[in-house]
Amino acid sequence: MLCHTPVIVTRPHTGACGTVLRPPAFRPRDVTLASAASTSAGPATVPHFPTTSTSGNGITAASTAAPAGGPVAEVNLGYWELLNTAESGEVFSQRARSASDAAVLRRKGHLKEQDRLIDFMRRMHETHTCEEVMLKMERWIAEHRQDPKRSRLRRLIPGIGIFFTPLKLVEAFREYDAFFALSRRKYIPPNFAELRHVVNISQVHASADTLKLITFDADGTLYADGAHMEQDNQMIAHIINLMRSNVQVAIVTAAGYPGEPEKFEKRVMGLLEAFRKLKLPPEVTNRFHIMGGECNYLLRVRPYDKRLEFVPDNEWKTPIMQSWREEDITALLDEGEAMLQARRLPEQWTKII
Repeated sequence: MLCHTPVIVTRPHTGACGTVLRPPAFRPRDVTLASAASTSAGPATVPHFPTTSTSGNGITAASTAAPAGGPVAEVNLGYWELLNTAESGEVFSQRARSASDAAVLRRKGHLKEQDRLIDFMRRMHETHTCEEVMLKMERWIAEHRQDPKRSRLRRLIPGIGIFFTPLKLVEAFREYDAFFALSRRKYIPPNFAELRHVVNISQVHASADTLKLITFDADGTLYADGAHMEQDNQMIAHIINLMRSNVQVAIVTAAGYPGEPEKFEKRVMGLLEAFRKLKLPPEVTNRFHIMGGECNYLLRVRPYDKRLEFVPDNEWKTPIMQSWREEDITALLDEGEAMLQARRLPEQWTKII
């Protein structure tokens, strides 16, 4: 059964002739966030990533009490205004920045994932306008949440999963449309990636009030495949703001270096250096973890030097996981390999195994 709780995955869109679509008038606003401790360089300029719900077309980032680790700017920000750099206090420069300018929107090409819901929404545009699609789908999702087994959405999309929150797709579409002008196109309907952005925005707004944990893939998401998180990575500021807003942040990666936390450190050196420069207190850095080696290793930040250390197995593994013996794990893997070999897999596959 499919389960629809989308995460933010992004792909910049350009117009039919390759030009980036921008809103007609977009006024930049300055946002400055003070660091946890004053330095000679003055307050650190960091974009604030809100964790509150939205009103109208903007995300309300104001808070009466500053989160642990430092105050945050009190300003209403639109979704796309969050795509700023960590070095500049301006949310946008004098020209409207396109999504392709932001590091968080650099995933290009076709998305690997497929989704029946978004494919159905894409086909609806053959007979409906963009807003009509969003209005109908928003209504059908609300109906589906009330009666998942007999809903219209269940009949239209067999195998549709559960929606844990209502999705305000019309508001999300208008927010996205203000930047990319989808509704102004005459001949090109929204593609899969654009519709996925709209669904993602609506899910972000719906989850904002109750968000407690956010996880990121590493290679191909936070940084390029085989690369590292350098100090100029624009996601560093967003991650720190999430942690300061009492949200747990974890990086989940297949990379596994048993007994070598320094190799994990190398992958996120820019982020750890930012922790040190900002002198983040333990109550903030304790909200960051790395899950590595296909969920075999959990790492945390040491409070005194902001380096990584392995979390002892008895502090996070379940009793069943701790009962697994190494010889049993080896026997299971050997048996699986033998079954695959018996199927006479191509030679290059057996080498991978």
